[in-house]
Amino acid sequence: MKKNILIAAALISISAQKIFCQTVLLQEDRSRDTVPQTFGQNLKYYSHAFLAFGLVFGESGNELPVMNGASYEFRAGIRTKRKVTPVYSFGYDFFYRNVSYYISQNAEKKIPDTLKHKSQKYNFFSFGLGLYNRFNFDPHRGNFLGTYVDAGITGEWDFTARTVTRDVLPGNEKIRVIAKNFDYVNSFSSRIFIRGGRSRVLVYGTYRLTNHFKTSSGFPEMPRFMAGVEMNIF
Repeated sequence: MKKNILIAAALISISAQKIFCQTVLLQEDRSRDTVPQTFGQNLKYYSHAFLAFGLVFGESGNELPVMNGASYEFRAGIRTKRKVTPVYSFGYDFFYRNVSYYISQNAEKKIPDTLKHKSQKYNFFSFGLGLYNRFNFDPHRGNFLGTYVDAGITGEWDFTARTVTRDVLPGNEKIRVIAKNFDYVNSFSSRIFIRGGRSRVLVYGTYRLTNHFKTSSGFPEMPRFMAGVEMNIF
């Protein structure tokens, strides 16, 4: 009788251990706890830094003869993308822009002065926000940006506009003069743009919709087109 009781107790103990072990295994199964990733180049959200360099093109008046090809822009910022479908995304850019318009020194020049200098330029420094739509050409790509085209518009605050002149005086003395706080310059500007590329490298073109100078000034406008190369940093 005692043996039967001991055997029964042992069986109950072994069964309890098995049940307990099975319970622990089920509790430690983490397959249901996996959270899908949403941040990545071809996932729902993505953001990265970028740099851009471009040249200025377009017509300018004889009184303000801007040098195409020598004038340029530099831009740096952060780009955010929101994927909607494998083909379509949208997003926005926050950026800093510096545009330098070099002025040809000839007899017809009247703005910003009539003097002939060693070199002279207008600088515009701005912070901006750009909104864009993106269309991908390889919807079955892996987790990378792929090949795409962006089209959008910017709004910019031109917080500083200035002229920089350089001259060489007798005795080879060099002088640099900076003038700013002009009352004839608009403080805000806007551009439309298109860009296309693959992964890290893009080419782009922009057209400025607004005037740099107030209408009341009577000054001819700077060239409105820019084109260049961007590099995504990630």
